[in-house]
Amino acid sequence: MIDDVAPGTYAFGVRGRNARGIWSDWAGAGAAAVQGENAPPGAITGLSVQASGGAVAMLRWDRHPSLDVRQGGRIEFRHAGALSGASWQSSTGIGKAVSGDVTEATLPLKTGTYLARPHDAMGIPGPVSGIAVRAGPMAPSPAYYRPASS
Repeated sequence: MIDDVAPGTYAFGVRGRNARGIWSDWAGAGAAAVQGENAPPGAITGLSVQASGGAVAMLRWDRHPSLDVRQGGRIEFRHAGALSGASWQSSTGIGKAVSGDVTEATLPLKTGTYLARPHDAMGIPGPVSGIAVRAGPMAPSPAYYRPASS
């Protein structure tokens, strides 16, 4: 693996060195095209949400297909109060970003649209995926329930 090589055509060669420091002859691989990883990552697929415990939203999605997201990338989340037409620009951050190799996140449960966006290891953002949620009224927690006095 060679990091930070500009896209182009290169001639690669390799040689070995033994324990005594003696080098072998060069072995060439001929010309090879190096393609850059400058394209944005693909969208997150399979995004779903499940309410848990009345105040928590468990977001899940498919494993991202891009190795550049899974190794060194991240998934970032935002929330908009609108149930439709939400955009990255009209939303606010919610929760912390997770590693790109993760396929679930726990966020506060709120009515509106949850947005998720992959970023590759270079920080290049991908398309936004979203899912609308209508959170029901939260039932009182048993810890706060007090029976009526008679």
